[in-house]
Amino acid sequence: MLVPERATNAPEIALVLPTGDPASCALVLVDPSAPAVDSRPEDALHLDLDDLGLPLDVVRAAVGELRSSPLYPLVRDHVVRVRAHARTLSDSAAADLGRASVRLVRALVLSAAEQARAPDAAAPASTADRVDAYVRTHLRDPDLAPAEIAAENGISVRALYRIFEERGVGLERSIIERRLEGARTDLAAPGRRHHSIATVARTWGFDNPSFFSRRFRAAFGVTPRQWRDGTGAPTPTA
Repeated sequence: MLVPERATNAPEIALVLPTGDPASCALVLVDPSAPAVDSRPEDALHLDLDDLGLPLDVVRAAVGELRSSPLYPLVRDHVVRVRAHARTLSDSAAADLGRASVRLVRALVLSAAEQARAPDAAAPASTADRVDAYVRTHLRDPDLAPAEIAAENGISVRALYRIFEERGVGLERSIIERRLEGARTDLAAPGRRHHSIATVARTWGFDNPSFFSRRFRAAFGVTPRQWRDGTGAPTPTA
């Protein structure tokens, strides 16, 4: 989330306060891999690229267009106020506000990137990459739904479904398969042996244990219990 400066070589969003005066702040993108960047702003708040759930090419496309986005003043003022009052918030309130702040900054970056990108044949591929990144970041959210995915990526629900249809796999099936893979990995992890199968299922968005068990067995040829215990004869997956 939005936290004080930390060491990383990944691209970031940074709220820079050159004079310590919120009125003179600048919201910028910091890409350490770019030749023109010598160092990271010291008096700043930083948001890792992974928190945004956006491909690097989208972030870079937005670099020169942030100030031209109509969302820029709103996001800048919001983050300044968050920084000023963060210490007065409870942990739960800070977490909720952090998630809201990430969404605001994400919307700003998407808005700026759209203005920077000229219409061309690469646009559909970039949109698909953006959707993939968002879905991957929110796989553990049990309420992840087509309307939310479409809205967060600036496309219609129909366009969202089309992206997955062109790949030959439906949106729901794609999400379930990715969640099953994540759950299978966690069930086999020694560090998660103390977590019940139902708990692991819930962390991957499966609220119904029976549904999870049926889909797991259909996908891998063994039950979640057999997989965790190393029994049964799993069916190889493609």
